[in-house]
Amino acid sequence: SRLELGLIMATPRTEEPPLSLKLNRLGTKVVLRVPLRNIPPQFINFQPSPTRLHLDTLKYSKKYLVDREWPQSVTVVADDSSEASLDKGMLTAVFDVVQTSEAAAKAQAELKRRAEAALAGKRKKAEAAEAAPPKKKSRPGKLERQAASEGKSSSSSLALAEEVAGAVETKIKDKLKQESAKEAQIAEANEQREQRKSDKIRKKNDVRTKIKAVVKELKQQKQADADPPPVPTPSASKKRVSFSPETAKAAGSKKGPKAKAGKAKARK
Repeated sequence: SRLELGLIMATPRTEEPPLSLKLNRLGTKVVLRVPLRNIPPQFINFQPSPTRLHLDTLKYSKKYLVDREWPQSVTVVADDSSEASLDKGMLTAVFDVVQTSEAAAKAQAELKRRAEAALAGKRKKAEAAEAAPPKKKSRPGKLERQAASEGKSSSSSLALAEEVAGAVETKIKDKLKQESAKEAQIAEANEQREQRKSDKIRKKNDVRTKIKAVVKELKQQKQADADPPPVPTPSASKKRVSFSPETAKAAGSKKGPKAKAGKAKARK
């Protein structure tokens, strides 16, 4: 019907928070712990009764509801004398039990019996320890043997220490030898590197010298090819020329009387 539907819609959806509600071993107290983080205290409705526990936060957006009997149907003291506190969102309350159920009474009796049995066992052990005969004192020979064994152990420890020291010294010497050999190898490698470097420089210089000589020779040859050969100059000395008779007569006729007179003078 519409009325039932309206009641269902008007009833808020609630849930029970994760809580701890326990009766202690002796059955004399009930301890309650409920985490109510981020819920302001004014919205927490905590109303415990002697027979039931009631807690709700229906006025807050997070709606919790707890309504149940106390563990094992016990009756508690739910008044101002009960201890309750809210610390960092944790509600803690302790209630005294005034009337226990039959099951709680049986559990309390069983716990009491176990405690008495444990106490009786401890008493028996203490009585047995007191009644036991005292332990015999150690013999002098045993003490001497212990001292001798201690002496042997001390001498063996000294020998072990010497052996360890010798091993350490040998190890150090071996390490020094390895380091000296390594340094010698490094020095030899450096010397070889310097020798190779000097040889490389010397070869480079030799090649440069040869290249310079070849270039100089080529330049000289090129210059010699470019210059013309020297032309021989004629000598200034007069050469005597012989003439044939016909040529001489022609030359004489050309010279005239002056030439003839000169010849006559020359003959004289």
